[in-house]
Amino acid sequence: MQESAQDVVFTIPELVALIAQYLSPRDTSQWMMTCKTFSRQLEPLFWSHPVVMRTTRDPSSLVRHTHHFRSLIIEHDLWLSFIKDAPPSPSRTTSHGPSVRQGFPRLRKLTVYANRDDVPLTPNFVLALCQSLHLTDLSIQYPFRQEPLFMELILASLATGLPCLQRLLIELEEADPATGFRLLDLCFKHPQLIDLQCDFPMYEERSITDEHGICDPRFATLLKSLQDMDKARQGAGRPTGLHLKSLSLPYIEDGYPKDFLIPFLKLHVPNLERWRIVDMHTLDTVDVQGFKEAIATGCPGLQHLSSHSVYMRRRCNTLINATIRSVTKASLRSYRFKCFSNSRHMSEDSPVIRNLLEHHASTLEEIEFLEFFFMKSEDLQSIFTTCKHLRTLRMEQSDTISSGSSLEFGHVFKEWACRDITVLHLWLNRKVVVPEGWTEDEVVDAAAQTIYSQIGRLFKLEELALGWPNLRRYLNPAEKHRVHDLTLEDGWLDELAGLKELRHFQMNTEYWCCMGQAELDFMGTNWPKLERISFDYVEWETQFALRNHWNQLKKTSHLDMSRITIR
Repeated sequence: MQESAQDVVFTIPELVALIAQYLSPRDTSQWMMTCKTFSRQLEPLFWSHPVVMRTTRDPSSLVRHTHHFRSLIIEHDLWLSFIKDAPPSPSRTTSHGPSVRQGFPRLRKLTVYANRDDVPLTPNFVLALCQSLHLTDLSIQYPFRQEPLFMELILASLATGLPCLQRLLIELEEADPATGFRLLDLCFKHPQLIDLQCDFPMYEERSITDEHGICDPRFATLLKSLQDMDKARQGAGRPTGLHLKSLSLPYIEDGYPKDFLIPFLKLHVPNLERWRIVDMHTLDTVDVQGFKEAIATGCPGLQHLSSHSVYMRRRCNTLINATIRSVTKASLRSYRFKCFSNSRHMSEDSPVIRNLLEHHASTLEEIEFLEFFFMKSEDLQSIFTTCKHLRTLRMEQSDTISSGSSLEFGHVFKEWACRDITVLHLWLNRKVVVPEGWTEDEVVDAAAQTIYSQIGRLFKLEELALGWPNLRRYLNPAEKHRVHDLTLEDGWLDELAGLKELRHFQMNTEYWCCMGQAELDFMGTNWPKLERISFDYVEWETQFALRNHWNQLKKTSHLDMSRITIR
């Protein structure tokens, strides 16, 4: 019997993989159940990237599919049970030790995390890591106070296995400097590692500086180790410097001494593209010129910067500005601020945002403010009007955000330049200056129409999140009329009709309380690619009723809303 074209297509694994990447896991599972041929072809793809949580129904049933795993996100005690129950492949001898029985032959990316601090770590954790010989990406997230054994287990894993590791992320509540320095030394010596993220502070009872201001000698030891490695590479005719392209050093309470930081940046990280700025030691005079020279000559490919204000002293603003100025002119592509506050970073002597835009507005593609506290509205507006190539602007508030941490309506009348933006998370504020002859309501209405029409002209937008800071907590109930802004009758929802690429719409405050069937039908009609509507910063007791109400609106709509999920 002659085979049909469909039969031929599904015998070619590459074509099956190409088709399956457009399907959800639910669609793929239904497709697998249609016949044995589809089940056999799709099974490796379906089980290639599982996420296993404690709420997963019968997670032990996944063990028989571990040979398909290419990436895995799992709680660490479940990971240990997987390692124990996974069917081993034939034993073989490796160049790194005795024969190893490996039950995850395809696993390349592993994220092991803990949601509870009462789950102890055991030596089996090391065995589990060392059995994953082909692992290239490892994330260990344990944000609780851990026993000293924990870091010893991590260090043993790096010292005895993981020869192919290229990316390592370690997130802890804290670590003592002794193990922190050993971790850095092992990672710097690793032959394949190109991405190291140490997301933890290093604390101990004594300061890393003695009473005479002499810094911990382990800095000099680490620097000497790097110099010895460079000499060995130079003698072998190989390029000097580390392979690292992305680096986040551990946080140190007293900061890094300039005698370590400047030579490190100048001589040992020539391939660096991503760098999280760290503080300089409190007893050191900030050598701005030396720091700028180290960045400019030692890290010519630097394109992505980040900073964490909680772990930085006020003087570190000088380092942030020096780094921004030192990066090759018009080459910076992204900056991530964490716990940002204008009151700290935007004093007259350290205008971080203004310096950032002055030097790199023409190339910036991504700016993020994560857990930020305060943001000047005029500087936020400057981002929109000067960054022509901006693709992402994300603002995620902290619990203590003030009403000033938003884009004020009084600053929105200048035309935005960022027409190619695809992700926008924005907080708004109705603060305006009322000119003579105008009423406040007239100015607010004109500004509201301007800002929503500006958003509506971002035709490439795929993800949009809008909100008002602490609307319920701080504002007079009489002022809550602003939640009508995204209605059709009293607001400006129709200004957003041009967002044909929008896939995710998130409301961070009570916009939803004045919306009804007409607004949902508008979204279904004018946003043809919309897949998800979500609600954030919603009080716990409101969440269940809110989702039920919007799901009911979906059912009663005359449109087909099956593609849209409500979360």
